[in-house]
Amino acid sequence: MKDGLNIALISDAGTPLVSDPGKYLVSEAIANDICISPIPGATSVIAALCVSGFDIEKFSFYGFFPRKSKEQKKIIEKLVNADNVSVFFESGKRLEKLLDYFSNSLCIDRKIFIAREMTKIHETFYRGTIDEVQRNILKSSHGLKGEFVVVLNSSVEVTEDQLSDEEVRVMKILTENLDPKLAIKIGSKLLNKSRNQIYKSSLEN
Repeated sequence: MKDGLNIALISDAGTPLVSDPGKYLVSEAIANDICISPIPGATSVIAALCVSGFDIEKFSFYGFFPRKSKEQKKIIEKLVNADNVSVFFESGKRLEKLLDYFSNSLCIDRKIFIAREMTKIHETFYRGTIDEVQRNILKSSHGLKGEFVVVLNSSVEVTEDQLSDEEVRVMKILTENLDPKLAIKIGSKLLNKSRNQIYKSSLEN
């Protein structure tokens, strides 16, 4: 490129530089004062947002969900009361684990849209709550095969610092008679609260 050649960076699996190593080439080109010109093309992020049915006036793109627990917790803290749509990439090998993490941390009614193998012959869309979508994916003929774009809707819950007295009473009964993890899971469904919120409120009470 320094000698004047025109080089094209292309990809057969989406838009270059979106979660791929092409960014290193672009960074070096910029550092060497080489002119870069983008050629517009399809990106699965925008395509998934357009068919999600969510309000996409504002959205956050996180790339692939992090593997380290510390980074995962930071993102979950943002998602709990996010006022905008959030988009992730995920592979089939890790999708179920991601949905488990969302189910355990976010409001039970939180809506999600997942696009599988977009624009390809086996393109498949899943819509509903986190638990509904997870069940539908696992029982589908495609299962966890392929690449997925995960679109999480903005928070649908009202932020509450504490459970009401009646909710505390319900949780006390559950925790006295069940394994703590199971009690929180059942309490989340009964009270329509995120498991994270119930856990924190239970500690305070």
